Amino acid sequence: MGELVALLGQVRRGMSGTMVLRGEAGIGKTALLNAAIDVAGDLRSIRLEGIESEMQLGYAALHRLLFPYLSRIDHLPEPQRDALNAAFGLTSVAPADRFLVGLAALSLLGEVAKEDPLLIVIDDAQWLDDESVGALVFVARRLHADRMAFVFAARESLEIGAVFQGIPELRINGLGEESARLLLASSVPDPVSHQVAGRIIAVTRGNPLALLELSGELSSEHLMDRSPLPDPLPIGELIEARFLRQVGLFPNDTQIFLLLAAADPEGDPTTLWRAAKVLGLPSASVAPAVDSGLLMLEPRVEFRHPLVRSAVYGGATSTDKRRVHQALAEVTDSERDQDRRALHLASAVLGPDEDIAAALERSATLARARGGYIAESSFLARAADLTPDSHHQAGRHLMAAQAAFLAGNASFADSLLRKARPRLVDPTEKARALRLDGFLRSPLGEPHLAPALSLEAARAFAPVDRVLSHHSLIEAFMAYGVALEFAEGINALELAEIALSSLGVQSTPSTAADVLLKGVALRYAGTYPEAVPAMRDAAGAHAIMSSEEILQWAAIGSVMAAELWDEEGRWASLQRLETAARGQGALSALQIALIGLAVLETKSGNFDAARDRYSELHDVTLATGGPVGFMDLFDVELICWQGDDQTRSKSAKLIGIANAHRVATRIHVANLSLSILDLAEGRYEAALDAVSSIAENDPLGYGCEALPIVVEAAMRCDNREAAVDALAILSERALASGTPCALGLLARCRALTADSSDAGALYEEALNHFGRTSWRTEMARTRLLYGEWLRRQKRRTEAREQLRRAFEMFDTMGAKAFAERARVELMATGERARSRRVETAHDLTSRELQVARLAAQRATSREIAGQLFISANTVDYHLRKVFQKLGVKSRRDLASILFDSGS
Repeated sequence: MGELVALLGQVRRGMSGTMVLRGEAGIGKTALLNAAIDVAGDLRSIRLEGIESEMQLGYAALHRLLFPYLSRIDHLPEPQRDALNAAFGLTSVAPADRFLVGLAALSLLGEVAKEDPLLIVIDDAQWLDDESVGALVFVARRLHADRMAFVFAARESLEIGAVFQGIPELRINGLGEESARLLLASSVPDPVSHQVAGRIIAVTRGNPLALLELSGELSSEHLMDRSPLPDPLPIGELIEARFLRQVGLFPNDTQIFLLLAAADPEGDPTTLWRAAKVLGLPSASVAPAVDSGLLMLEPRVEFRHPLVRSAVYGGATSTDKRRVHQALAEVTDSERDQDRRALHLASAVLGPDEDIAAALERSATLARARGGYIAESSFLARAADLTPDSHHQAGRHLMAAQAAFLAGNASFADSLLRKARPRLVDPTEKARALRLDGFLRSPLGEPHLAPALSLEAARAFAPVDRVLSHHSLIEAFMAYGVALEFAEGINALELAEIALSSLGVQSTPSTAADVLLKGVALRYAGTYPEAVPAMRDAAGAHAIMSSEEILQWAAIGSVMAAELWDEEGRWASLQRLETAARGQGALSALQIALIGLAVLETKSGNFDAARDRYSELHDVTLATGGPVGFMDLFDVELICWQGDDQTRSKSAKLIGIANAHRVATRIHVANLSLSILDLAEGRYEAALDAVSSIAENDPLGYGCEALPIVVEAAMRCDNREAAVDALAILSERALASGTPCALGLLARCRALTADSSDAGALYEEALNHFGRTSWRTEMARTRLLYGEWLRRQKRRTEAREQLRRAFEMFDTMGAKAFAERARVELMATGERARSRRVETAHDLTSRELQVARLAAQRATSREIAGQLFISANTVDYHLRKVFQKLGVKSRRDLASILFDSGS
């Protein structure tokens, strides 16, 4: 109880907290929640209970929680308002993104908490519908300064552990012996012998409810040790069995009335009485259950303990269950509560029934409109089970599989897809099944199989739907870009030739998808110069994409821009992706944007900003339940520039995981990162080893980046042949691209391989080109190389100028290994370097720096909250801390302090 009291204290101090109480049934979780509510006192308490029979109704529990506050929904930002309205079926707008629904719930509860601090207790969380638990866990993970506490109580299970990953938990164990003896003594009228009490406590492991129920099963003779105890003691499923035996003593009509209450999660007394009337139950039949305290009818229908509900429903015959569900279906409004009525009908039917299956499919359509993909898949799977026609059944299994995939349940989707595929006859459905199979490979740990499946889907779509065929080809390229050399049954050239053949019937691409497809296909199938115009079009295709297309394909445009060394195009594509992802709450797409933007911030020498991106990537991955440990390794692209000692260990871990999961892209990232650190430390042979295979295999997005490293490392290893070969490829590509970054790299690499008479002019040319870009890291590297060359030419004065400026740039951005290399070189010219690095963060945390930067750009608290997926209350809290640390009084002062100092 002390932990809960401390949690409430945090809320009273203006902060927030979350806790999960985990333990077996009857261990005392509900009692602790009740005690927390009693202790809360001045806090506004909100209680929610998971109901097993409601688990198929998407967002049902969240609706119950937020229903009293829906009058405030119009105060939410429009995307959040639309998402919550869609989730609750209040509008017919596009399906709600589940994370945007979570953010809307956070904002709405935050508004309530401004008036009164909140304690929200959620009992039997294992029985919440998946959409609701996803939204509530999202809220719980984003709490900071919101005057709000969430306390979940759930039974022990592996699934619950995964759902609440990262949230503080409290394991509830049984009572200690002394407390257990006191409880036992107080619960029975007769004395209990010391030996008998010890055995009861041992068998129940101190579980309070089990202890009470077991003692109630024993006679006075047993308790006083005058008669041998039953052997074994009836502990089994003791608690539910005890309740069930108690129910079995009631008249049959009372048992049916209790079953009605257990089968209806709504808890509305009016519905219960109407259903009882349908079954011909007299009103007096409920009296024994109410008199015994097992059931309460006002203000809502509630059982004394959740285990009573499960005992009643689990112990009933299938015939009785069908009877009560049929009665509940008859009294449930088919317009107002279509979903619940369809589920009751499905539970009432015995054998296939197309009418009920069709009703379930209609409910699935409504669930999809609410963004309830989990509920949609459940409705469709049940509809398929009730479908008489095998081909129609297969089609419903396919639709259920697609919904399960969108819900993030790849295993369920795969099992449904396996049921569907053997019986599909429609060509379009067969193609859709192949496409879905390709989508499922990555989440199922088989990304190497995805490209071939997506290509097969494209071929299947070709005769029936050219648009979807091209979409599947793009997906095949995207999947190949992840697996690369691990891809099975396909190679890039084959894929590109098929794409170009399909595009060949058109003189010019007609859609954004076709523009992207032509660019990436020509890059693989043609020469680099031939592909440049199409790649340039693909890099700019984001300008003609819809928001949905941006979320799906903007990353391809970013890769095309990277192939051209087009920094502006890459920034534009990724920023549009970031904007769309934040606006629609599409956190998976936001992850892609954050990774790409972190790389660009790193190249620009904005290491603090890059760290912010990686920090948010961690938060978003945690919020989505993704592989946090894997994602946390992605910052090797930053720390290699910082000269961090962890670069080698992190890269090794990243390579190990990527090899195990056949994700070649991350192997290339790790090796490129190692090569940067090796260059900084003068380990040129190691740098060359790290990137030689990348330059040779030339994977899209990485081959071009490896070429300048090969030239520099090879020249320092006296491997001129390797340097000249890489330079020849770089020269062809850079001249065809013509971007300032490409030309700067080319001039620098030419300088590295040039005669002494030409090198100086080439270094100057490189500096001129990089001066037109934001790539401060490459500018600093060029000055370092130029200064080193000048020193070797014994032109010390000129060398000092370049080396000094290189040192200052590296030192300021925090590239300590490169700064040390520049410092040593500068000392060799006779000048001592002095660090000018300013600690620009002003002791601000990563989150405070994010908030401060956005506030300095004139974003409101609500806008900042929407972008960072936190509450406006938390934004204001961070801003107060920022003002205090920076010594300012308003947002107006932030821009000059942060941006002028380089933060």
